[in-house]
Amino acid sequence: MGASLHVPYNLSVGAGGETVLVAWNDFDENAATEGPTLAISTDGGKSFGEPAPLGGFDNFVTLATAPVLLTVVARSLACCVLPAAVTRAVGTL
Repeated sequence: MGASLHVPYNLSVGAGGETVLVAWNDFDENAATEGPTLAISTDGGKSFGEPAPLGGFDNFVTLATAPVLLTVVARSLACCVLPAAVTRAVGTL
C-alpha cells in the first residue's frame, strides 16, 4: 500500500501573524480523496496542533436533527419577536 499525498489548498494567516490555519486533502494511490483536514498554529507556524478532519455537511445534519433545536428557535423568537411586538404596541398608544 502506497503513502498518501498531501495536497494543501488553503493557508490563512491571522491579522497579527500569529495564527496560521492550513487545510489539505489526502489522496491515496487510487486518487480517492478523504475529507478536508485542518491544522492550526498559534505561534506563527512554528508548531501545529494535531490535524483534525473537517466535519463537512455532517455537522449541519447533526445540528438540524438535534432535539434542542426547537428550544433554541423558540427562545430566539421569544427574545427577538416578542420585544419588537411589545415596542410596536407601546409606540402606537
